[in-house]
Amino acid sequence: MAKPVVLVADIGGTNTRFELLRLADPPQVLLVQNYQNDDYPDLGTIGQEFLSQTPVQADLACLAVAGPVEDNCMNLTNRGWRVTGAELAAQMGIPQVHLINDLEAVGYGVRYLHPKDWVVLQAGTVVPQAPIGIVAAGTGLGECFLTWDGQKYRVWPSEGGHTDFAPRNDRELALWRHLQGQFGRVSAERVVSGPGLWNIYSYLAQVFPEQARAAILEAKNPALITQNLSDPLCSQAVDIFVANYGSEAGNFALKLLARGGIYLTGGIAPRLVERFQQGGFMRAFLDKGRMGPLLVNIPVFLVTAERVGLLGAIEAARQYSHPL
Repeated sequence: MAKPVVLVADIGGTNTRFELLRLADPPQVLLVQNYQNDDYPDLGTIGQEFLSQTPVQADLACLAVAGPVEDNCMNLTNRGWRVTGAELAAQMGIPQVHLINDLEAVGYGVRYLHPKDWVVLQAGTVVPQAPIGIVAAGTGLGECFLTWDGQKYRVWPSEGGHTDFAPRNDRELALWRHLQGQFGRVSAERVVSGPGLWNIYSYLAQVFPEQARAAILEAKNPALITQNLSDPLCSQAVDIFVANYGSEAGNFALKLLARGGIYLTGGIAPRLVERFQQGGFMRAFLDKGRMGPLLVNIPVFLVTAERVGLLGAIEAARQYSHPL
């Protein structure tokens, strides 16, 4: 009997990657393509263009989305695309389309990583079957966690990145006031994300206007900040970003008692590995007062592998395909 053909995707606020695979062991990749979301009016149009390149028909799709998914309906938070799996199935001509949160997909995917796929920020001690936490800063701030059900790990999505930003010192309190003036309520994502990094730079540009670069302020592109670390204001913005990433990851580790490890994923951390290794991240991670010693033994891994979400979508597709 022929193995099912599945369409998987990792759909972020900025980019989308589609892969068509046959679910052999290991999976056989048939077609791969990356897309810029700005070039398309909706997700279904991207899927149609991708599938038009091959005569192979997909039996089902499992699409990982950077936003909440409820009742197989996706809401791409940072783009405003809202669509159901049934609507995508009709638009793309696929019998079944299953939508999962992108961090849920990463949760499935981290179980298939190897030591070569990460950088150790804190070795700690991995406790088998203990909770695992994932914190992912990219276009937004995603968080999910895994718990052991007696036989295997189960993945639980969350929208923890939208909880409140908690400033820890006078500088961060001033940043919070700056952001409150713009947004009202200030979530962690307003600081720990790509747009958050630009928010930090924008705040620093008001404090140190003589150091601000007009090209960066006009572009509003956080990549320009990470690409110019020799610039004093960019460097300071990245340091604040990294420290707050560490603080948020430490909060999540405390809430979960994540003795199975904390994994950092998303598009930003792999581009800033050296900064994460300089100590600011772990100092903020461990800066939890009386609870700081509790976090010393929790492993922290910065994931550098690029296909974690797709690996997880493939595993989820494999589970959905069992009835085929």
